[in-house]
Amino acid sequence: MPASSKRRIDADALPVTRPELGDVVDQMLEGFQIIDRAFRYVYVNDAVLVHARNTRAALLGRRMNDVYPGIDQTPLYATLEHCMRERVPAELENAFTYPDGSVGWFDLRITPVSEGLAILSLDVTARKALEIELRQSQRLDAAGRMAANLGHDFRNLLSVIRGACRLAHKRSPPDAAANEDLELALEATERASELTQQLLSFCRQRPVAPQRVDLARELDTLAPLAARALDRQHRLDLTLDAAPPVWIDPSALEQVVLNLVRNAAQAMPDGGTVSLRLDTLTLDAVLTGRDRAQAGDVRAESVGGAIDGVTLPPGRYVRLSVVDTGVGMTPDVAAHVFEPFFTTKDQQSGSGLGLSICYGIVRQAGGAIGVISAPGKGTTFTVYLPAYAGPA
Repeated sequence: MPASSKRRIDADALPVTRPELGDVVDQMLEGFQIIDRAFRYVYVNDAVLVHARNTRAALLGRRMNDVYPGIDQTPLYATLEHCMRERVPAELENAFTYPDGSVGWFDLRITPVSEGLAILSLDVTARKALEIELRQSQRLDAAGRMAANLGHDFRNLLSVIRGACRLAHKRSPPDAAANEDLELALEATERASELTQQLLSFCRQRPVAPQRVDLARELDTLAPLAARALDRQHRLDLTLDAAPPVWIDPSALEQVVLNLVRNAAQAMPDGGTVSLRLDTLTLDAVLTGRDRAQAGDVRAESVGGAIDGVTLPPGRYVRLSVVDTGVGMTPDVAAHVFEPFFTTKDQQSGSGLGLSICYGIVRQAGGAIGVISAPGKGTTFTVYLPAYAGPA
């Protein structure tokens, strides 16, 4: 073989240099970091900086405890200590809470190396959001089936109780002492009957008749009815931009709007303004709740009872926002508002089904509903409905 040919083959077979290897590792989607035996960061690739929302200068040469105070009290740190001490690998799923309170989920693979430990991390936050949405949907579906069965049986029992109370009231003398008790019983059966109707609406036992709806016109028509649902100390304010039509059952839409308006009013016991806002939004790519936090035009929301729980596919959407300036909610409360029977009100003020019904109606129409809230800063419920492009 000619010497020149041998030299060319040898040159082609040269190993990747250390700087080149660093460039390759920085192109990885997975985070790759090395910590020494004192738990100091000695190497991090670019993906780690994205996952940690931090800089190299803030990490390299510093101990994990100094960068993240309190991490030594977590299961993750206990696993790292075990791997460091026993020189064994490990795999785990870790929830990491950022300083702003948001949570990221990561699959971690930990491997002992001569310097200490090498940690490979994969961001699975989007997958966890889908799992949360699936569990939420399963809970709602199970609750719906249970509500349907109970609702029909309960309605039959109520009919008997109400009939017996009315008959006893009619037979009693006008001045009978039992009349007041019978009237209270009749009022209770009426409230129970309303609750049963909510149960049946929640589990969608009524036939749905969707049609092409001009949402701006529909809201303008509904405004007087919604205003009458408010107390004197509340005011209804409408900002309705022109928007494409949507495909939804008009009576179901009315139920959503009235429920959200009443909910907003109840969040302002001392009075205030309930704002209805309508506009149009175009999404060019699939956006999860976490993506929406970075999209600028759309806010991150708690959807379907779980933070960042619903994915919106690309397309054009009509967005309806119901805004109040009331007491607001903590993240823990906001995460459960769409769950059936969950309520922060007393038993006389709510059944905990109103927002569950809204959730079911909007999801059935192919849309999404979310909430963004903070204590003392009010609440915004946002409904996204796909724009309808079919024939009139």
